[in-house]
Amino acid sequence: KNSNFLFDKETNTITDNCYPKVVFLGTGSAIPNNYRNVSCILVETRKDHFLMLDCGEGSLDQLLHLYGDAAGQVLINIKAVFISHQHTDHHMGLTSLLLARETAFGKHGLAVENLFIVCTGFQAYLMARYHVQVQSVLQHTVFINSKSLVEGAAQLEPEQTEIAPTNADNGQTTNGKLSADDYKQLNIENMLSVTGLQEIQTCPADHSVNAYSVSFRTQQDGFKITYSGDTRPNSDLVRIGMESNLLIHEATYASKSSMEAKLAKHSTIDEAILQGVQMKAKFTILTHFQHMFQEVPNLQEIQPHKNVGVAFDFMTVNRIN
Repeated sequence: KNSNFLFDKETNTITDNCYPKVVFLGTGSAIPNNYRNVSCILVETRKDHFLMLDCGEGSLDQLLHLYGDAAGQVLINIKAVFISHQHTDHHMGLTSLLLARETAFGKHGLAVENLFIVCTGFQAYLMARYHVQVQSVLQHTVFINSKSLVEGAAQLEPEQTEIAPTNADNGQTTNGKLSADDYKQLNIENMLSVTGLQEIQTCPADHSVNAYSVSFRTQQDGFKITYSGDTRPNSDLVRIGMESNLLIHEATYASKSSMEAKLAKHSTIDEAILQGVQMKAKFTILTHFQHMFQEVPNLQEIQPHKNVGVAFDFMTVNRIN
């Protein structure tokens, strides 16, 4: 017997019961190619509870291609999306996802549930402008500012553009009982509950203005996943990701291209691996490869290292494989 699998008597099939599951929908950077779409990762924290990490252009197509007829059920069960920063290869697919999610709820005859979007204030502002001036996409969304999930967030300087006023996250009070800070905390607690997470924390990434990395722990088994987003090697990322079960780290450049990586504020393969070593991650998966690595990066740089893997589009891993 294997406790990680269950026999479904109705469908006469064996189902995987091992969570979390991590599905890589896009593992390239900036420009997609025939083998890799731009950034998108789907984490199933427990059965039918999904958290999406970035949502580049074409992410919806990738999801539809992978899940087929079951894609609608997946869309319904996406509870939150984390957008690491404003570069288009990390967020350009979000509006399509929001519209498809609304449609999926309608086809299943269900009331649309709110989707939590964790992003910067400026990203929320851009989406609010799109919502008002182009088409309605935010009617069932709740924004949580990435900065509010940084340790000591109350002491940080506010962004130039704060979170857009949508739904509950509007800085107002209800019946005079809740302050704006209370609302923010309530939204975070609600997000943790519906996504199946114990905790979540962000830190500023060393990349573009207002870029963030994230680390979270699942309610089921306390599995800790850290996602770098785009960044140079970063001591803050090591701190929040300490002793992660899984580190998903960008490795845009080959190790020999360290100068180019510094100029573009990305990481090389060896730098990403070292970040995993420094945070004592049990396993590291590299992603966000340059389009020149059409199929695989230079495996000679990776083979000497234990517990390091390379992500491919549609690759699915869980906590035991």
